[in-house]
Amino acid sequence: MPLRSARRLLAGLAAAGAASFGLVAPAYAAPPTPELRLADTFLGVNSAEILDPRLVTGAGGEVSYPGATLTLELSSDLTGFRLERASDPWWACGNPSGVKLTCAYQPASGLIVGADGNLRLGPWLKTDETAVAGATGTLRATFSAGGITPVTRTVNVAVAEDVDLRAGFIPDVRVRAGDSFDVRVPVTNESRSGRTVHGTVLAFLDPPFAVETPERFANCLYFDDKLKSCHFDTELPPGATFAAVVPLRLRQDVFAPGGEAAGFRWWTVDDFGKGGDGRGTAGTGPVLRLTPVAATRSIPQTDTTPGNTTVVSVRIQGTNPADLAAVGATVTGGAGDVVTARVGLHNNGPATLDRFPDTVAEATVTLPPGTVIADVTRVPNGCSSMGSGIPAKATRWHCLTGGFLPAGRTFSWELPLRVVEVVPNATGSIVLTKAYSNTDKSNDKAALVANPSGDEGGGLPITGPRTGPLAAGGASIVALGVLGLLLARRRRTRFEA
Repeated sequence: MPLRSARRLLAGLAAAGAASFGLVAPAYAAPPTPELRLADTFLGVNSAEILDPRLVTGAGGEVSYPGATLTLELSSDLTGFRLERASDPWWACGNPSGVKLTCAYQPASGLIVGADGNLRLGPWLKTDETAVAGATGTLRATFSAGGITPVTRTVNVAVAEDVDLRAGFIPDVRVRAGDSFDVRVPVTNESRSGRTVHGTVLAFLDPPFAVETPERFANCLYFDDKLKSCHFDTELPPGATFAAVVPLRLRQDVFAPGGEAAGFRWWTVDDFGKGGDGRGTAGTGPVLRLTPVAATRSIPQTDTTPGNTTVVSVRIQGTNPADLAAVGATVTGGAGDVVTARVGLHNNGPATLDRFPDTVAEATVTLPPGTVIADVTRVPNGCSSMGSGIPAKATRWHCLTGGFLPAGRTFSWELPLRVVEVVPNATGSIVLTKAYSNTDKSNDKAALVANPSGDEGGGLPITGPRTGPLAAGGASIVALGVLGLLLARRRRTRFEA
């Protein structure tokens, strides 16, 4: 019998069996009607922007929408605007006029919308030289699919004034650990149009761990105890230069001598509202100021040369090193058991080591005789076998830390060891082989001991859990639990106190 016929016969028998028990196959539920999200936007003259329409389903997981179609249409009062299709191959878009864009999702399986609601469509909204600053209109978006009522969203669209901010130079500063210092961050209005810039935002770009912001200004936002941005109502006339003086402080535990870099970026108020990181809580202290000028504004402004970033290089003086010490382990298990050996490197301080994206240190781990790696897929990220043999049989492993290790903390790796043969007091090791800072060589090696015959150990002894022969009465239940644990666990790299 042909395979296809056999499948049909089996399907028929299954249906007949279900009918004989009074069972009815459930009908497929219609997908939930989503919320369509699209933000108000503005563009300068001769500009382009990718739109980001999104769906929010409220389903908590993936939802399939068969026959999905998205239509975008500009209002007739907008001059100099055009919609253009995106390059995503899954969407087929028709747009003969440029005013209306209709895109249909091609795969017959239907549009799959995940938790973030991203449609992956990315159509372009563009302006040409006929667009007039201050012109406003609307953009209407409609999403439809099988089984739902079409949903719409109408947003505002405007043509912004073109202005041009330029970030100024910041000279290097030389400070010691724990010192406070001020950074003068300048900005100039270089708009050739002769327009005044009505307000600015200064963003602090990914401040390094070593640099603290002790003040909490009322017009600034703070997130995770770090300065994120400061908003200024100050107007900048054409050609004028202003500066914000930002007080900073170097952490007491910063590594020295060395260097750090802190970046700042200037935005127009409107550009920051559209593309900046607005997270954070306002401070409760005084206001950080620029030189004030009377403010008047009526239409949004966009910077024609965005990305106005400036960087201050902080030259850290003095001497403040760190010492890293190897941390060993002790494990116990019978033949066939799997035990976990947690070894690592401890930062004795006094300096915190911050080398991201580089590593702080490297180590070599030698397994105790009679043990092997039980499962190479459970070896922590950053560890690799040494030698040209099969990784599962390797007895030496090279392990890398991350790029950040505070003083007083330990970076550790959990190695799953299988006891092949019980060797009393079998001794391996962990050896620090490379470090950004290491003032004491005497603690660079620690023992990794399996089945100690007496009071043995190295560093901080840790006894790994045994997963050997299981009691017959509960074997099936425990085996299911072990299977679930192995499926849930990922490669382990611990960062502990």
